Amino acid sequence: MAKKDFEIKKLKELLSKERENSRKYQLACDELLEWKKECEEREKSRAKVYNAELATHTSTTPENKKYEKRLNQYEHRMTQAAIEYNALLETDEHLEKKYKEFESKSNAVIPDIKQQVQSLRDVATKREELINYLQRKKKDVCNDNESTELLKTEKKLQELKEELRHTTQKLRLEKEGRKEDNIKHKKDIEAVCNKFQVEIEAAVMSISMKLIKTQDDFTFKENELLDKISKAETKIQKLNNISNKYQETRHELETTNQQHEEYIKSMNEREQSIEQLQEEISAIQNDNRNLKKTVKELISNLAIASEENIKLQEETESWKQQLEIVKVHANTDVVKKERQLEFRIEEQRNGHLEEVKQIHLKYKDSMKLISDANSRERRAVDSVKVLEGKLKSLEDTISDMKDEYEQQKQELFKNVSVSLNTIKDLQTRLNNAQASERNLNKRLKERDQELERLNAFSKGQDSERRRFEAKIAANENQLQQANEQLEHFNKERQNLKQELYQEKSRLEELVKNYEASVNDRIKSKDDDSLLCQLDQLKSKEKELATEIIQVHQQLKSSNIELEETETRLSKLMGQRLTDNNPNITDLSDKNRPTKLAERYSELYDNEWADAFEDLNAIYNDEQKTIAMLTVILKEAACFCRNEADEQMEHLRKVLTLQTTLSVSRGQNVPDVINQQLKNSRKVMSEIAGTNIVETYIKRLKHLTSASARDALRVEKFLREAFSLCWLMSIQDPPVVFDRLQKHGEEFNAELYRPYTQAGALVDFQVLPTMFLNEGGPVLYKGVAQGYSLTNE
Repeated sequence: MAKKDFEIKKLKELLSKERENSRKYQLACDELLEWKKECEEREKSRAKVYNAELATHTSTTPENKKYEKRLNQYEHRMTQAAIEYNALLETDEHLEKKYKEFESKSNAVIPDIKQQVQSLRDVATKREELINYLQRKKKDVCNDNESTELLKTEKKLQELKEELRHTTQKLRLEKEGRKEDNIKHKKDIEAVCNKFQVEIEAAVMSISMKLIKTQDDFTFKENELLDKISKAETKIQKLNNISNKYQETRHELETTNQQHEEYIKSMNEREQSIEQLQEEISAIQNDNRNLKKTVKELISNLAIASEENIKLQEETESWKQQLEIVKVHANTDVVKKERQLEFRIEEQRNGHLEEVKQIHLKYKDSMKLISDANSRERRAVDSVKVLEGKLKSLEDTISDMKDEYEQQKQELFKNVSVSLNTIKDLQTRLNNAQASERNLNKRLKERDQELERLNAFSKGQDSERRRFEAKIAANENQLQQANEQLEHFNKERQNLKQELYQEKSRLEELVKNYEASVNDRIKSKDDDSLLCQLDQLKSKEKELATEIIQVHQQLKSSNIELEETETRLSKLMGQRLTDNNPNITDLSDKNRPTKLAERYSELYDNEWADAFEDLNAIYNDEQKTIAMLTVILKEAACFCRNEADEQMEHLRKVLTLQTTLSVSRGQNVPDVINQQLKNSRKVMSEIAGTNIVETYIKRLKHLTSASARDALRVEKFLREAFSLCWLMSIQDPPVVFDRLQKHGEEFNAELYRPYTQAGALVDFQVLPTMFLNEGGPVLYKGVAQGYSLTNE
């Protein structure tokens, strides 16, 4: 601000000096023009008188012609001198002194000129008298002797010619003296004019140098503003580059997410293939177990047949003893009875033999089946070994994939942290850009104030110019009054005055044109330059203001776009991460999977134990009551899963206004709306769960199955289990129970914990395992009764 005030003060001082110089210059020009006019009038009056005298004496002499030519040359030189006077630009105090010296000289020359004019007038009167005298004498000579008088007249004419020659010589001498005086005056005037020109050029150079300095200052300031604008533009470009980098990082994150999703899909497919292999292995093991059971049954049947044979032999021996007794008692009927008995015995033996043959055939078949089963077992063992090798390789690949997955996870987290840091840097840069914009706005306001001051200063300068013009008009009025007074004093010279007045008007026009040209030059050099610079500065400041407003608007729009993109990215990332992804849970959800696992453990500790006591009091069989409770739990879970799927499909139909079943579920509904539907269903889960429990209980009342009857007996367990199953089924993806474990399956300690007895095999299932999703990790281990073959 101090520098700007100092520059403004300098400009004001320069303008005040220029005003003083212009005022002095105008005064000097006026004085010179007046002196010039007087000199021209005097010289013209002298020339007219001299021409008149020459015209009276002789009009066609060569000397007079030469004199006229010289007079024309002199007038031409005087016009050139007047043009040179018009070329003057400025004056100083020396002009006044020179002007006074010229006035003194001119006052000294005026009486000489008057005397010469009087002498010329006397000569003219004498000439007229001589002409009159000659005319008289001519008349007298015509009357008397013409010859004598002619001779006399010729002599007198010769004398007159001689007198005329003398007078012409005198006039020539006077003319030469005047020429010398005029030459001296011209030299003095030229010297003064040269001095004036040098001084004017020096002043113009100083003013031009000052103007150049001011222009340099203005250009320097303009360059500063342009540099700031360029810096702002570079900052904007940097912000655009950062936003482009942010978009690239976002694109890279999207690609990594896609790769991650594909990787998860491949992992799921591999896990599904592993599960299929495990199911095939379990199916083969079940087949082996069934074959073993059939073999055991055949062995038991053979033992039963052998026991029956033994019983028949014992009966035959008893019958023999009875026959011997009967033979003793009744000889007559013995033969008949023995025959009958032998016949019956033979029939029975034949039947037993046939049965034994059939049993032998069955035993052979069973042995074949056993051999086939053994071969199958061998094959199964080989396939199991192969599958175990495959499992090991798959486990290795899975571990490698898990490691890669963890590494990609860490890289993703790092990228996310880097993107967050870049966003913070962007925000700080945006704040800095806004602060720089504020500073620019402040500077622009200061520049506007300076422009207003300059405008006020230019208005004051215009008012001062008007004052000077008024003074010039007053001076012109004074000149006109002086001219009128001169007309009153010099009535005899009216004709000369009229000519002088015309010339004066012409010279005034020239002076006005000169003054106008000088003012135009001055204005064009300082005022016009200043005004042009001010206009340029105003236009540049307007352009800068518009550009700054545009930049501010662009920054605002970029901030809004960045915020919108951030919110969209956060939403999309959240939706993509949470949509059908059980690994990322919403911690704000009260019914998230970990909470459901806690609730499941509480169900087993409280409601399940109470229900077991109630049903065990009826059945008095531990295994049967446990099986019934698992059936109740599994039926509730199946019902809830079906109802949840139907509810989701119904919501999609309502949104898409479908009247018929769609071929693929949710094919016309975007992922965002599906996620919103799932979230809204979670919000309304408690209300929906209570309503569905009531409908399910009403449905059980109409059923006649044992599980429905027992479920109504343990209603407290049913309600809690059903609400848990409903919350499991509305998760994304749904939480599931393990399948029913059959008798004789391997006891997996990673999935189940023992009930009352541990072992390598499963005797019966007590509580199914809870998984995060189908094929997912374990949320809560199930309970099963174990046993081993040695114990059996």
